Amino acid sequence: LSLVVIFLPVAFMGGLVGTFWHAFGLTATFAIMVSLLVAFTLTPMLGARIFAARQPGDRGGEAVEGRFYRAFEHWYERLLGWCLRHRWVVGLLSAAILVAGWFLLTNSKLEFVVDDDMSEFEVLAEAPPGSSLARTAELLEQMETEIRRVPEVVTLFSTIGVRGQFQTNVTDISISVGLKHLRERERTQEQIKQEVRQRLAAFPGMRVSAQQLSLISGGGFRQTPFNLILRGPDLARLEQYARNVIKELAAKPGFVDLDIAQAYRQPEVQVRIDRAKASDLGVRVDAVASALRTMVGGEKVGFYRELDEQYNVRLRLREEYRTDPAAVANLWVPTGDGRLVRLSNLTRLESGMSPGQIERYAQERSVTIISNLYEKPLAEAFKEAFVAVRKQQMPPEYGIVTSGRGKLLQEAISNFLVALLLSLAFIYIVLAAQFESFVHPITIMVSMFLAVPFGLLTLLVLGKTLNIYSIMGLFLLGGVVKKNAILQVDYTNVLRERGLTRLEAQLEADRARLRPILMTSLAIIMGMLPVALGRGDGSASRASLATVVVGGQALCLLVTLIATPVFYSMFDDLRGLRIFSWIRFPRLSRVWAGSARTPRPLRSPARQ
Repeated sequence: LSLVVIFLPVAFMGGLVGTFWHAFGLTATFAIMVSLLVAFTLTPMLGARIFAARQPGDRGGEAVEGRFYRAFEHWYERLLGWCLRHRWVVGLLSAAILVAGWFLLTNSKLEFVVDDDMSEFEVLAEAPPGSSLARTAELLEQMETEIRRVPEVVTLFSTIGVRGQFQTNVTDISISVGLKHLRERERTQEQIKQEVRQRLAAFPGMRVSAQQLSLISGGGFRQTPFNLILRGPDLARLEQYARNVIKELAAKPGFVDLDIAQAYRQPEVQVRIDRAKASDLGVRVDAVASALRTMVGGEKVGFYRELDEQYNVRLRLREEYRTDPAAVANLWVPTGDGRLVRLSNLTRLESGMSPGQIERYAQERSVTIISNLYEKPLAEAFKEAFVAVRKQQMPPEYGIVTSGRGKLLQEAISNFLVALLLSLAFIYIVLAAQFESFVHPITIMVSMFLAVPFGLLTLLVLGKTLNIYSIMGLFLLGGVVKKNAILQVDYTNVLRERGLTRLEAQLEADRARLRPILMTSLAIIMGMLPVALGRGDGSASRASLATVVVGGQALCLLVTLIATPVFYSMFDDLRGLRIFSWIRFPRLSRVWAGSARTPRPLRSPARQ
């Protein structure tokens, strides 16, 4: 049950991370409950039949195995005895481990998810402002030629004009790049993307981004992991602040494809109406706008059918009159009394640039800085970006907001903290009810906290990041270590009930439970090792979870085997302090001290 309450809060976490782990939490909870039923029914039956069928002299390979195990057991007994006589040494060592764990946690490479090597990525580009569809298609062909020169590239699939779900732009290019399978190439996907960036950097005036195909939303047309929103009242100042921040970040390693998310400013012809002349000539402003919209942009005036198909009929000027500003100035617009007036008599045409889109965040104008990351954790990238923003000394009415994966990372940390607190509370309640003690659950939970630094150390040594998968690995690691500590504490209490002193009970219980603890730990390590070492498309996420469990369990095994008995004896000494003696609950002292039944005669000390 104490293992169930670890995963149950995980199944009901909120946010996107809750969607990730909802099925996992429910599956783990159900599997643990089924395993409990199997342990109470099927396992005893099979054990009875198997041991009954064994011959008295049939020991198989136990002789060789026994020599190694007895040597390790003897060494462990001597080490445990020394530690129980020098508890302060173990206490200081445990405190040092916890302090080191906090240091590792605060300095870990934090990000939301791992970018798996999927043997496929995407190249997004934006042609220079004002490029026609034909010019964009020409640039696309040149880009495809360059990308095909990369030896690992197998397939290309290209589109023009798609920006997000509801927007189109003839200057937008999207190329899906398929690579050889991971087994058939030596370079990683990130290294290949770097070469593609270098090859496409030769195209002047283009914005190019080589990025991961991700299921996690990022920044609109370009789904980048790094998204930082600058918001405020003045769009021009926001763009200037964004350019300054980009200049700062471009000098730091790890930021690639740094840019502003908004589309290029597009060239346009602005029609300036002289309202006084328009009034004298009897031309309304809306009549000018309507005429220009119809003649230049086109307007639906009907439809026609051909067989089973229906086609819209749009009315607009021929192309040579729509593309030449001088020709537009010679167009005619109607007056209020039905006469026609040349457009040049009441307007002037000016060339200018307009933003492709104006974004808003919380009803304020905003500019989004986006970037892909190369060998740089997401949290570190935001930390450097915040420093760069502070250097701008923006007025109080301007601010910054994290978006995309940055926002999801903040939500994930909050949800994991809530799940952790609920798990710890439920674990304490279940263990307190199981042991009828307030102190023994603390002993067991100390071993859980001592295991976390070793999991973080494994990530640091192997150069992996702390993400939602490796955090879940820490939950699994805590559950495994907790089960081992329960075995030690429970059998120690049983032996003390049989009349042994605390020291005798601890030495005998820890010796007897050494074998099942080793079996459980080694089985988990061996089961997770193929996942941790897995190499294939999409293996990085699973490997980060398994790495924490394998490395953490292997490194912390000896520490928990020693620390649990030592802290058991330390907390057991608290009974003599009578901390709660002023509370007059008749059964409280018995609950605090654990079960205080009349000692029964010690049974035959069979080795277990």
